[in-house]
Parts: sequence; structure tokens; C-alpha cells
Amino acid sequence: MVRSSTNEHGRGAAVNGGGAGGSLNAGGGGGGNAGQGGNGGSQAESCPFFFNGGNGGWAFDYLPDHEKAFMGGGGGAGHQDESRASSGSSGGGIIVLRSRYVKANAHAIKADGANVISIAGDGIFGDGAGGGGAGGSILLECSAYLDTCVVSAVGGNGGNTFANNISICFAPGGGGGGGIVRHNGSSLPASVKISSSGGKAGLVSNALAGCDGTPKDASDGVDGYVVPAYTIPEVNHPLPQISYVSPDTFMCKDDSIMLVALFNGGPYSVTWTGNGMRQINNNRVLISPPSSGEVWIQIMDSIGCVDRDTISIRVNALPDPGIADEFIILLGDSVIVTVSTGDSIFWSPTKGVNDINALDAVFKPVVTTLYRYYITDSNRCQYRDSLLIRVKQCSNLNMPNIFTPNGDGKNDEYHIDLVYIDAFDKIEIYNRWGEKVFESTDRAFRWDGTWKGVLLPTDVYTYFLKIRCDNVEIQHTGDITLLR
Repeated sequence: MVRSSTNEHGRGAAVNGGGAGGSLNAGGGGGGNAGQGGNGGSQAESCPFFFNGGNGGWAFDYLPDHEKAFMGGGGGAGHQDESRASSGSSGGGIIVLRSRYVKANAHAIKADGANVISIAGDGIFGDGAGGGGAGGSILLECSAYLDTCVVSAVGGNGGNTFANNISICFAPGGGGGGGIVRHNGSSLPASVKISSSGGKAGLVSNALAGCDGTPKDASDGVDGYVVPAYTIPEVNHPLPQISYVSPDTFMCKDDSIMLVALFNGGPYSVTWTGNGMRQINNNRVLISPPSSGEVWIQIMDSIGCVDRDTISIRVNALPDPGIADEFIILLGDSVIVTVSTGDSIFWSPTKGVNDINALDAVFKPVVTTLYRYYITDSNRCQYRDSLLIRVKQCSNLNMPNIFTPNGDGKNDEYHIDLVYIDAFDKIEIYNRWGEKVFESTDRAFRWDGTWKGVLLPTDVYTYFLKIRCDNVEIQHTGDITLLR
């Protein structure tokens, strides 16, 4: 069977990433940058040979007029079938340094590719090793170096493979390509040590194999290079700017508020972040958050530069009236409704209520009425709801409030006309000291003004009546004057 090189080699992305090992324990290729990454080793020797190590990452063509910098490509992973392959390592980043002078203080300026962390075999089996990461890019513009300064954009070393009880060479990883260092001087003082070399290919560790201590057919990464007399280009790119946002504010729960932002320049990609977003229209957002928090706005231009700002929102709870939804009264009776919270209130309609602005209003409607109320607290938050007062039309309920048990045969007994009452539960009568002086569950009751056979004195007594009217239980209280 004939295999094409395209099918035999592991491939990275079509730029500077190292390719993974193709199959049968092949090694991963190193990443590339200014220098090409080294190829990974081919498959284990016990298999029919063909080169299927991962390709090294491509080298970028840094022409003198190319004002670009690239991160080092990552290495490709080794092929595994025994869970002992190592991953490819990361490439170096980008460093841009402009300064009048540099004092290293025993530190270094490094954008090195990482070395592969090798994974040991179990003595018999092994897998392919990953490729090293490429060196990154360093741009320096400095007038003076005050001490020894190490500047490094070297490629990382490929991974090693291990076996000691079998005469098979498992494939190492390729070295990462070297990076690029650009500096502004035509030459540099001897105290500045610059390196952009490629990383080394990994090695085979197997005393029983002929390739022990060698990279097999894995290759080193190609050296990068140093570019002198370089000036860091200045790009006069205006940064995105949020010129105005709505100020920090407060709102009432369940309300909505419109937030606004204004920008200089553009066009921008606008992102609003926060709870309760309802409508977003570029520089405006309508929110109704459930709780206090922050709203973020970010604008981004075409090259990824951003500006951000925040707006703090305090959400105040609504006043809680603490009253029932419904009261039931008899025709002619009244009820006091006391609201527990709020600074002001408005009741509507006005008929049947003594004060439409009272927090403890007295209601005495003659027909069943639905009242709407609006409570406002110190935060100017308003709670709206309704209260139904049902008026029971027990018009034949005759509740006398005076009787004269003096034995003259006129109004000597206290009783109530309950002809149109659905059901009678009981009546209780108390003296001014709270002692019960009469009780009956007979709807035809009559009280002669005695207690335990003793005539009670002239006084005002209180009754408690429990009945059913229009199939609704009603509790009614009032006063009785006893005259002798």
C-alpha cells in the first residue's frame, strides 16, 4: 500500500502549530515562529516504517517592513495507545518594552516556548512524546541597559520517551522553533545576552534499543533571529471612550428604568450585562432588576480595544400594607382599616370612607364596594392594591340598645328580631368588668336583666353576637343600656 506524505504526517493548524503524532506512538511536531518547528519522531520501530511524526509548525516570514509580532506556536501531542503520551507544550508570548533604561536586577526578559513534561513508560510499553513550544516575540526600544540583561525567545525542548524491558524506540517530540527579538540599537552592549535558538528534539531512553540516547528521527527546532535597528511602530489609534452613563440610582421593585450611555467615536460593539434586562438598543437599556446590583456596559472597537463602566442600582422593596383583601360588615356597621407601613395613602372611591388620606380610615359603605388604594413610602415607592368591603343586607336585624326591666310590662326583656337570619350561633352579654352575665344559643332568647336570679343594676352592658347572614358568618358587637 502506498501512503502519501499528507496522510502519513500529523498536521497542526495551517500556520505555526505543531502537528500531532500520526499513529503507532509517533511524536508530535514542535511549534513554529521565526524558526520552523522540528518534526516529531516516526512510529515505533516494531511497526512497518513510514514517517508519520507530527510536522513542525511553520515559520513566519518576518520581512523588514512587516510590523507584526506573533506568539510562538504550541507543540503537537504524541500519539498514544497506552495512556503514556505527553502533550505538546505552549509557545511563548509577546513582549513589547519601551523604556529609557532597563535594570534587570538578576531577572530576565523571556518569551520562551515551554519544554515538554515527559511521561515515563512502565518499563515495557511507551507512547509518542509531544513537541516543544516555539519561542515568542520580543520588541525592545531602550536607550541604556544598566546591568546584565538576558533576553530570551528560545524554543522549548521536545518530550523524551522511556522503555527499558523491550527493544523498541518510541518516538520523541520535535523541538520548538526559535522566536524573534527586535531591538532599536545597531548593536548591543556585551551585558545584553540575546537568544532565539530553536529547542532540542526529545531523546529516547532505552538501553536495549539501538537508538538509546538519540532523538531517533525527530528534529530540533530551527533557530529564530534577532533584528537590530528596529523602532517600535506607533499607531495613533483612538481608544474607545464612554463619555457618559446614567448615574448610580435607585428604583422601586417591579418598576423599570431606562439607562443611557454616550460614546465618543465608533462604531462600537456594545454589550450590557446585569439582571433584569428587558430591552437593549445599543446605547440604551430598559431594566427591571429583582434586586440591587450593578449594570455593566462595555464598548469594543474593530480591533478589540474596549472601555467599560458600571451603574449601581439600589432596588427598594414596596411598602407592605399588612391588611386583608376583604372585610365583611352588616349594613349600618363600620370597620377601621389600619395600614401598617407607608407615609401616605389615597383611597378611591371616596364614598363610604371618612378620610381618603388616613392610614387608619373608617369605612361605612351601604353597599358592597371595591376600594382601590395607593400607598407611598419615604423612598417614593408606591404599592397599589384593592380592598373589598362586603355589606350584608340583613335589613330586618333589629338590634335595640336599651331596655327597662322594671316590671311595668313595657320593654321588660331584651331580645332581637332574627326573622331573616340564616342561622343563630349564640349571644353573650358582659358587664363592665368583663363578667359574662347572660348567654344563649336560642334564636328566640329573651333576657330579663338578671344574673343568677339577681336583678342587675342600671348600667351599660356589652353584647357579642355570632350569626350567619347571606350564608356568611358574622360576628357583631354592641352596647345595651339597662334602665330600672
